Amino acid sequence: MARPARVRTAWLSAEIADRPETVRDEPAGEPLYQAVRGLGAADVDEPESFARELSDRLDPVLRAEALRVTREAVHAGLLAPARARTLLVRLTGSIAGEPAADTAAADLAAAALRELSEPWAALDPLPREHLYRLLENGPGATVSAVADAAIAAAAHHGHPDVLRDVAADQSWPPVLRRRALELLGDLASRDDVHDLVGIAAADPLLLAGPAIRCLRGLHRRGHLPRATTRRRSRTWPSPTTRCPPVRSPPSCSRAGVRRSRS
Repeated sequence: MARPARVRTAWLSAEIADRPETVRDEPAGEPLYQAVRGLGAADVDEPESFARELSDRLDPVLRAEALRVTREAVHAGLLAPARARTLLVRLTGSIAGEPAADTAAADLAAAALRELSEPWAALDPLPREHLYRLLENGPGATVSAVADAAIAAAAHHGHPDVLRDVAADQSWPPVLRRRALELLGDLASRDDVHDLVGIAAADPLLLAGPAIRCLRGLHRRGHLPRATTRRRSRTWPSPTTRCPPVRSPPSCSRAGVRRSRS
């Protein structure tokens, strides 16, 4: 007698919770999806191993569950932030290494990058090469979602050079260039004002607004531009210089007034 589907799902969930490597041998499909969705990070003995096994499957549903388990584990204190960060970097790196990312994979990579932009994951900056690889990943419409998340991650992880390259490169989509220049206001210093204005001057219709918001960010952080011109000082007469006496006209003197009355 065949077991009901609900019982088979419960048995599979219990087996995966006990041995996360069971995910390798199970065929992708609704029974496996339901069994994995029924497990939380607190339901397995080794959430890190569970998330790794899920992310190794070339299946967008299972990879999304790997992201969920990792997020739950780190926020519940079941997984150290450094180890959770390694899992997410590994997940985004595997997607970036694929020759063509579909919409589901691009959305997953963007979600993982947004999680990597959280304060718990930004203590150790991501490598620039990893961000550049994600910026260049994906065809056509899918690149914008991943690249936008990569731009935000570059800002949170303190990579102004990545933002500056995107803002100055005309081959990138205009929306990304505007976003990169605006986010530079949180990382640039007063010594970068000349370069930032130069980037905006190359395309003022596109970048004038983001440049103003960028400069406002510098002003808010106290990075005021240095004065490049000096005020002209007025030339005051020397204390030793004698001015000629001022004499009243004769008609204004008292004697002149008396003579005019008489």
